[in-house]
Amino acid sequence: MYRLLVNLESNCDFWKLNGALANRIVSELSDFCIEFWGEDEAENIEKLSRCDIYYGWRFETEWVGYAKKLFWVIIPSAGKDYIDVEFLKKNEIVVTSCSFFHGIPMTEQIMSYILGFSRGIFQTFGLQTEKDWWKEEVKEAFFDLYGKKLAIIGCGSVGNRLAEAVKQYNMQVMGVRRNPDYLNRNIEWYTPDKIAEVLKQADIVVNLLPFTEENRDFFNKERFAMMNNCLLYINIGRGQTQNDIDLIEALEQGRIKYCALDVYDPKPPAMDNKLRYMKNVIMTPKTGVFFYHYMDFAVRYFIIMMRKFVELIADMNVKYVEQKYINIAIEKYFTAKRMDNIMLQEDGEKDKFDFLNKLDLFSREELLEKYKATGRNHPFLAFTVNSFCNRNCIFCDAKNHEDKILNLEDYRKIAQAANRWGVTKAHLSGGEPTIRKEIVEIARIMDEELKGPKKQIGITTNGSLSFELIDKLIDAGVNTFNFSVHSLDKDNYESIMGAGDPEDVMKKVRHCLERGVRTKVNCTLMRSYLGDALEIIRLAKDLPLDVRLVELQYIGPAVNFFDKEFISETETLQQPGFREIMEHAYETKDRKKIGVRSPGTYYLIDGWKGSFGFISNTSRPFCADGNRIKITPSGRVRPCTIECADLDLETYLKEDKMDDVFKYLFLNYLNRDVNPNHRGYHYIDVDLRWDNYKFDTKCQ
Repeated sequence: MYRLLVNLESNCDFWKLNGALANRIVSELSDFCIEFWGEDEAENIEKLSRCDIYYGWRFETEWVGYAKKLFWVIIPSAGKDYIDVEFLKKNEIVVTSCSFFHGIPMTEQIMSYILGFSRGIFQTFGLQTEKDWWKEEVKEAFFDLYGKKLAIIGCGSVGNRLAEAVKQYNMQVMGVRRNPDYLNRNIEWYTPDKIAEVLKQADIVVNLLPFTEENRDFFNKERFAMMNNCLLYINIGRGQTQNDIDLIEALEQGRIKYCALDVYDPKPPAMDNKLRYMKNVIMTPKTGVFFYHYMDFAVRYFIIMMRKFVELIADMNVKYVEQKYINIAIEKYFTAKRMDNIMLQEDGEKDKFDFLNKLDLFSREELLEKYKATGRNHPFLAFTVNSFCNRNCIFCDAKNHEDKILNLEDYRKIAQAANRWGVTKAHLSGGEPTIRKEIVEIARIMDEELKGPKKQIGITTNGSLSFELIDKLIDAGVNTFNFSVHSLDKDNYESIMGAGDPEDVMKKVRHCLERGVRTKVNCTLMRSYLGDALEIIRLAKDLPLDVRLVELQYIGPAVNFFDKEFISETETLQQPGFREIMEHAYETKDRKKIGVRSPGTYYLIDGWKGSFGFISNTSRPFCADGNRIKITPSGRVRPCTIECADLDLETYLKEDKMDDVFKYLFLNYLNRDVNPNHRGYHYIDVDLRWDNYKFDTKCQ
């Protein structure tokens, strides 16, 4: 059971945890042991020493020395700049902020600025005591909102809510963001390199940038000079993102007509700051997040986040996952965008993410362009053509599943549609795919319908197929073979796989190499068979193979011996034999060099003809290349295992609407969180052989 420490003390009543909300946390998070910050400093230190997760407004760096178990700090604010995030990260502590509900008060604040200036209220305030009638002054001061262009710089969840609010004024909204939310059709999206183009067009500019060193003085003389007669500049993000001297100059030169500020650097602004005394500037004392319902939203957000954390940890089989990879999973899963989606769904606004109702809004060309902009590998087809197998591997249970099989015409329709969407790769697996009688025809269909110089048709096999079938598959277009070889010792091979001869399989491996097709060997890591895995790695010395050691997963029959047999990549590399090999190996970061697309770490050794690597789906349960279109034997398409966004293809195949399926898939891919380092978070590569697997309950 994880321990939570909650510290939500504040001088403002609307930012303070009350008794009713504290009771709600305790009652709704019964999976956790919960403690609350108190007045006794010594007791608080004791609580810090026990906690795994901390939720509070502040976290002092010196507390790290006491909080030896802590791995996650959650703050209820949108910004993190008052927390030493880098220091905590060095101490393997993740910091997560909360942004979803801040859009409510901040949008109200921004709209008050916009309406106050546009209707001439701010400019003529007080004239009722100086003039009989001040209509002429208002006439000179006001401006229309209708048809004006609003630019939101740093357009995240607050910007999305603001875009929704200004729709009724028929305003055009431009959003600038590193990773645009292309699914939001209220906004015309731009990346930061297009900032000059945006500022040149904008009538109103809203600065919502977070503070980073990269964003310091983002709005400076150069960027203010890009504004052509800007009616209103608003900064409600962070004071450090603008240069006050340059802003004053832009106001004096008339480049900016009006200005509204809610954030400052330093805070408060100096009394001699000229902005205080300019009649066309409104300054508010950081009141953009004043909100009497703040803690109601903050506590609800936290409770939902903790529930999702419980689900995430349950799926990860956390006992065997290294803590740093749990931290990575938290960082990737609990992003602002993903939590926004979760909160909207909790609020019953699922229609905003019901992609099936959005298909007509997007063209194929548009979606392909947006996907390309993410920088991720293009999706590929991963077919499970059957679930029956003629082996009986100790960690698998393929023979107890019945298939409702796709027919050849179905495969052709899928491949034709995939080709229209730029897909050039298909992979066939099972069960044992080669015992399906139409396997050659399926491979040929893929080869005929998928186009392009990088076309790849692959197949995974246990090696029980004949030499004749290998040749037929190659002639049909298969150019990549993955052989499952878990031992080179005949007795061990039979113990693991139930039948077969590794010598016979290796003859077929060599035959594939002689035929000039790319050949891989996959071996499942098990503690009792480490010596076998070591011998398989050594195959890459004399053969141009890609050897991949795959961590055992907690699925199927493997659950019965997982505790005994699981060994992680990290521990494996510390074992005798592996250690000596790693002294000469170097990791290749250029995965294209060895033709690798799947997640994992890959190594080369000078003088070796092949490569070897690890697929560590248990100890490192995430991947950087979530682009697999998994299609089960009965025709369920699965774009992502954690999102549970399955689609049954039956109707789409019958009605020749496969393009709608690919629109749906690409909308799902675009909606994934896009991270500059990992380009999307795809989660654990669970066994997807069959239509019914342990995560299906989440899809209902």
